[in-house]
Amino acid sequence: MPRLREIYAYPYAGWADRPWPGQRPRNSEEPWDDALLDLDAAARSARRVTESVSWALKRLGVEAPRGQLMLELRVGDGDGVELEFLERFLDPSDRLTGRVSIPPGFRLRPPAERASMLGEAVIETARRRAALHDWDVDAVDEALRAVADGGFRAHAEGPWKATRDRKRQARLCGEIADDGFLRMLVEIDDTASGGGVRRSDAVVGWVWLENVARAGKKMRFDGNSTLRFGSGSADAEFEAVVDLESGAASRTPEMPEPLSYP
Repeated sequence: MPRLREIYAYPYAGWADRPWPGQRPRNSEEPWDDALLDLDAAARSARRVTESVSWALKRLGVEAPRGQLMLELRVGDGDGVELEFLERFLDPSDRLTGRVSIPPGFRLRPPAERASMLGEAVIETARRRAALHDWDVDAVDEALRAVADGGFRAHAEGPWKATRDRKRQARLCGEIADDGFLRMLVEIDDTASGGGVRRSDAVVGWVWLENVARAGKKMRFDGNSTLRFGSGSADAEFEAVVDLESGAASRTPEMPEPLSYP
């Protein structure tokens, strides 16, 4: 069996300024109903939950019938989040592993509460998969507890790279925010010249943590005071520029432009 790459919730992405479900044209004037907005809130909150759980499982090297396992988001009629685990879907040709129903009004709950509620369903999915596929249950439980105790924070850091004069080094960091999109920034280390460690302004990235590594591969210095880094998968080509003196950062285009729709 292949190694598990991720457990993700559907829909998993969309435009930054429009609800992710629905796939309406950009110029549509059709109003967004409450159920669609609830699903949008759930989909966005699910990104850091599923990424933090997926990365914990990837570090364990667990295997599943296919590398990606999907949870379908729905609006239910209960008071809490409910998981319908589909044990019959073990065929590699079908990635669906369960359905998660959220309560009406889910968008009105604080982001941390939404993440915690969704996190319980995602963790339960991972635990049931562990039993089905003979994963090391104790190791999985320990990893999942750490993710939950950390508030389902999904973050990554790239390697340090030094400027040509060796007086400064920088690395690319990223964390998935409550809106479902990655925020990427640069940590700037001036300790070699008597300074300290600073952080640049953040720019918006795509919805997967692996985009930190992808963008970092195109990280390059322009002299000793400017850093540039490039695109990640499923986001239209972009370039970010960071002033290493002031920490000011910008990207072109300003917001992600998805190449595909959920």
